[in-house]
Formats: sequence, C-alpha cells, structure tokens
Amino acid sequence: MTDEAVIENCGHYYRNDGLEEYLPQPSGTPREIYDLMRECWCRDECQRPSFREVSMFLARKNMGYNPEVEADYQRLKASKDREVRV
Repeated sequence: MTDEAVIENCGHYYRNDGLEEYLPQPSGTPREIYDLMRECWCRDECQRPSFREVSMFLARKNMGYNPEVEADYQRLKASKDREVRV
C-alpha cells in the first residue's frame, strides 16, 4: 500500500464503513495463526482474544514443535539460498 492508501484505509477503519483492508496472510503462515492475527485486529475490544487465550492457543500450537525439523528446514533453506546466488 502507498502512504496515501494507508491513510485512506485508516479513515475507512475509523468510520467503520466496511471498506477497510487488512494485511494479507503472510506466505508460510499457517491459516490458524493468520485467523488469530485477524481476531486480534477486531475493532470491538470484546471480540478480541484475551492475552490468556492467545497464550494458550500458541502454547497448544507449540506442543508439536520439533527443533530437529526446524534445524533441517534452516539447513535446506541456506543451501537453496547459496544455489540462487551462484
């Protein structure tokens, strides 16, 4: 978005006219995390998750975290980055 588009979008958000745009889902971000992000952006404070709810959600997501898989992913990514530069 351009600077002008951001300012215009803020006006839509302030007026609550339904024309506001939200950031798209970042590549590589699981849908559940993006949904949580969107919930945190709710205009009505009562509709946003509490810190406790966010913390519990992320803790449950992390239960499946495997540092070996992450290390393998980082090695693979580094090797692909080297191939692109050559």
